[in-house]
Amino acid sequence: MAAIRERLHATLALVKSATAMPWANTLVIIREENAFRFGKEALPPDEGAALWAEFDAEMERLYAAMNDGREPDTGE
Repeated sequence: MAAIRERLHATLALVKSATAMPWANTLVIIREENAFRFGKEALPPDEGAALWAEFDAEMERLYAAMNDGREPDTGE
């Protein structure tokens, strides 16, 4: 569990320090989000939820920057 926790904290630090999406490829972005989502499940529920909330907020910020403030295209 320590390795998972370290990876999640490292990924969180990366997105917090980023001014633009740190991964250029959409598939890599999805892979990193999924890795974080599933990794948090290995932690105690409160800790995992707190880390996910921080990560999700940072990703929203980065998606907004990536989309230049435009709403993402949901395909509707």
